[in-house]
Amino acid sequence: PFREKQLWFERALDGLHGTDPRRPRSRSYRPVTLDVRRGACLFDSLKRFEQLSVDRLRNASVRVRFAGEAGIDAGGVSREWFDVVARELFANGGLGLFVARRESGYACNLDPRSGDARHDAARAALAPRGELGRGETIGDVRLLRFAGRFVAKALRERVTIPATLSLPLLKHVLGVPLSFSDLEFVDAEAFLNYAWLRDNGGAEDLCLDFTIFADGDDEGAPKTPVELVPNGGDVPVTDDNKAEFLALVLKYKVLDAVAPQLAAFLQGFDDILPRTYLSVFDYQELQLLLGGVDEIDVDDWRRHTRYLGAFAELREKHPVVKFFWDCVDAFDNEQRARLCQFSTGTSSLPPAGFKALVGDDGHYCNFTLASLPRDLGVWPRAHTCFNRIDLPLYESYDELANYLALSIHLEVVGFTID
Repeated sequence: PFREKQLWFERALDGLHGTDPRRPRSRSYRPVTLDVRRGACLFDSLKRFEQLSVDRLRNASVRVRFAGEAGIDAGGVSREWFDVVARELFANGGLGLFVARRESGYACNLDPRSGDARHDAARAALAPRGELGRGETIGDVRLLRFAGRFVAKALRERVTIPATLSLPLLKHVLGVPLSFSDLEFVDAEAFLNYAWLRDNGGAEDLCLDFTIFADGDDEGAPKTPVELVPNGGDVPVTDDNKAEFLALVLKYKVLDAVAPQLAAFLQGFDDILPRTYLSVFDYQELQLLLGGVDEIDVDDWRRHTRYLGAFAELREKHPVVKFFWDCVDAFDNEQRARLCQFSTGTSSLPPAGFKALVGDDGHYCNFTLASLPRDLGVWPRAHTCFNRIDLPLYESYDELANYLALSIHLEVVGFTID
């Protein structure tokens, strides 16, 4: 199904690019050349994007010339440009645009503190000395709008880039409602605490109120209280109103805290690609479309798996574990990538493979299969902080394969706390 959606998307892009031979080719569709310097690639690209009209930038294919290099761009140079710029945007923590946390599998979340002045020096250094105009700054909104344009341009050019977006950000791009479990990809510690509150009684004993603390401007700085409702400090959290409290916490953490950053990113994205064209994809497929699919080595996966509970003694000889690996063997690479994202939070593996997976504490943490009693449910449960799947004790291969396939393909469609 993903390949069929991808083919539909590519045909739709052909229409956007004006490649239909029956249609006249206007100037907007002629390739645009970006002249960039390797030492100032992000700055030059930002300036060139801003110089072009939205119509030209949206419709024209990109051709790139690196200053001082003789290469002629027949596609390879522009692909290298996409790779270089993506690494500067998403992997340069000094810019303060995105934060890649362990709990999200090092996928990129928008940084709620991107407007801090402490990032100014790193951003100013993007421009060679003397090239910033009087009063010109390279602020987070400017860079994030460029980032949105850049990501959308990569999709339009059908180029994969070395960037893994967090699940909440992918859902924002698609316009898909977020669920309580998505909080784990933003703040794993808070998620565990709030999940305990959700699942247990006695909220009154915790002395909570309808406030939450925003991160300080600097590491270690005092945190600023944010009222989730008017006079939230005077509204205690009780078992009766904790569902409302948790919904407001979720909304603040995944939306309100990054509202200006998200608006800039999506504005840039919408400049280039109507998001309605992505409506056929779910968030996992969007990441596959953007970043490509890592080839999943099942033998490497097996070698670096540990087993807990009822699986600990027999390991791969346990019937349910055997069902699991038979199912993984039967999956194609797209399904394996989905399973990897389901269990670890990302479909991209470290360069060293499964042995280099890490947990939320930054230490190596192997993929884990743990048993789950049948009376606790029939669905596999993923714990991305620990790279773990809890498998019910299924009675047949078909039963496991059915529930596992459904789990990795199910789309969250409600703003819930379940």
